[in-house]
Amino acid sequence: MSVPSKRALIFGSTGLTGSFVLSEAVNADQYTEVVCFNRKDIPAQFPKQKNIVTTFTDLHMYGDVFTGADVYCCLGTTNKQVNNNREAYYEADVARPYLIAKLSADYQAASYTLQTAMGANAKSSIFYNRLKGELEQQVMALPLQALYIYRPSLLTGPRKEHRSGEIIGKRIMYMINPLLIGSLRKYRSISCADVAKAMVTTALNKKGGTHIFLSDAIQAIADGKKS
Repeated sequence: MSVPSKRALIFGSTGLTGSFVLSEAVNADQYTEVVCFNRKDIPAQFPKQKNIVTTFTDLHMYGDVFTGADVYCCLGTTNKQVNNNREAYYEADVARPYLIAKLSADYQAASYTLQTAMGANAKSSIFYNRLKGELEQQVMALPLQALYIYRPSLLTGPRKEHRSGEIIGKRIMYMINPLLIGSLRKYRSISCADVAKAMVTTALNKKGGTHIFLSDAIQAIADGKKS
């Protein structure tokens, strides 16, 4: 039996979670094409992969590519990368993901999967959490066919850049993860590979509406215990 043609779009495919989403997507039989939007021209790693260089101001030119596609947004930055410029931080963590979501709605993408953070809250006193919360509010107001918001706890995986604070956090979480049981499971750290696996699984299961996943639910999906 032939598999229906389906496209995946990935924003942030060179990042930690995004690189794993790319690997999951190209190995999914349902996807015949995986389009990665990047700010730099990079070589394709897989036969299904197509790369498009974007400035994010030209995304409207690719509107038709969004139609019927599963869109994955794993964009994000750090204070170091934007030299503590809050406007640049907002552009990277809110404006661009929102624009992608808006195009997903306008061109009737099959789904929009967004990675934010566990502490996302538009009223938070913490700048990072407030940005993620504002983004979620804006995206949830759009008429998307399906919206999957992923709020993982501390992410683990092979980052390219060195983050000393995060390394310490990972060591601490490694020790206390086994103690986080029951309702506390959502605070456990989780690997980016498992987050990516859950993202692709959820999008391919085609559940409409808005769904928010914390680390415990994400882990269950990745382990095949929940869809």
